[in-house]
Amino acid sequence: MAIFYKITHEEANFRPDPGRARSTTRYFPILKKSLAKDLPDRFQTAYDFAIVRWWEWLASSYATASAATCSKQIVEMEAPTSPPQP
Repeated sequence: MAIFYKITHEEANFRPDPGRARSTTRYFPILKKSLAKDLPDRFQTAYDFAIVRWWEWLASSYATASAATCSKQIVEMEAPTSPPQP
């Protein structure tokens, strides 16, 4: 019962891994949003979660701002609403 109480009433306690503090602390905002107690504060869809992870990867992978901007524009394109015609 104590575990269920903590899950529903207490905020998660994130502590950096001493051996990898620099690489793990950057994920804390994503984890906090994923585990938020109030539904509106959480990611609403798996797509929303994936986009945040994509932007993080994008920012760390591209050396130039223009490459990151091009990739951002591709990701922000609207998904098709119907299957392609043969």
